[in-house]
Amino acid sequence: MRVKIKGEITPERMAQAMEEALKYVATVDPHVQSFGANVYLNLFNADGESISIVNARREPVILTIDAPSEAKVRPVLSDEAKQRRKAAREQHQQRQLENEERGRQQEAEYKRKRQHEAAQAARAQITLDALNDLTSQLLLSHSKALIDGLNGAVRTTWEAHEPKETYGPRKGEPKPMPVFSTADGRLVLSTPAWKNPRWLRNAIGYHREGWVAPIWTFSAWVTAVSGFLRVMESLSGPLPDAITTGPLWPELLLQS
Repeated sequence: MRVKIKGEITPERMAQAMEEALKYVATVDPHVQSFGANVYLNLFNADGESISIVNARREPVILTIDAPSEAKVRPVLSDEAKQRRKAAREQHQQRQLENEERGRQQEAEYKRKRQHEAAQAARAQITLDALNDLTSQLLLSHSKALIDGLNGAVRTTWEAHEPKETYGPRKGEPKPMPVFSTADGRLVLSTPAWKNPRWLRNAIGYHREGWVAPIWTFSAWVTAVSGFLRVMESLSGPLPDAITTGPLWPELLLQS
């Protein structure tokens, strides 16, 4: 409980304040006892300026008024009160133990998740490297057949799905069909939506959060990307295990 005294503080007013405070407490609960108090005095000099009284170490002075030798400094607890306090203390300790165990479990789960993500990312990079290497090989050995096959897969999918723009000023209009080509022996993808063509290491996708994800994830393109894998397999023979067992985008796995 806090007692605020306005005006000049005198011993009489201090005693009056304590008396009124204890009377008020008694109206709330007549069994409540008060032990100890912290009193902060706001001091002013003759010029009305706020001042502090400090000791030799320049620290604010703290006066402690000891209790008489025969006086109680803490309330005497009944057996029931001691039991209640013991039970409360045990409950608090139990909650602390439970919180600590929960924290350990959360930390272990966090580490497990990070380890899983790191392993998934490593697998995705292996798959991506295999796709990049195979694409480079096919560009050297079957460049025209690769480009024709990729564009054929896009064209077949566009004719079957007729994808539409889903937002922007062209919402509801047919999506323009992307086109693959080569330049300087490298794979290039163009679409009217881009100002400039993009150079690609492979037609399948890129590393995204532990997956080899396609450039676009709308259904028509995902279907086309599954077709890209079949085109590459038809030109190279069975795909490497690093590709077939790698973490491809889930929708790609469903259609592979």
